[in-house]
Amino acid sequence: MDFSYYDFRKRIKSQNIEVLFPGWEAGKEKVVVFSPHDDDAILGAGYLLQSVVVNGGEPFVLIFCNGNAGYSNPEEREVIVEKRKEETKAAYAILGLSDENV
Repeated sequence: MDFSYYDFRKRIKSQNIEVLFPGWEAGKEKVVVFSPHDDDAILGAGYLLQSVVVNGGEPFVLIFCNGNAGYSNPEEREVIVEKRKEETKAAYAILGLSDENV
């Protein structure tokens, strides 16, 4: 997959992630995204997370909410946290993140 990176201040478009992160070193870089809910990092920084993986970095997502209020039916109340956890792992795996990094 090809990625394009933009520095809007310099009006530069590049295929090289160093446009955003000067001095980027594959295998050494870590990027952390703080996310209030399980889907916020994917919606707001999914492209960045996937780019970090493709460019040899290690992305982490820290989610602050466990999803305990995210049920639609009362029957889900006791299982919703585990259900959301599995859904979240599956979604971030599509971007290349391991379970341990979410």
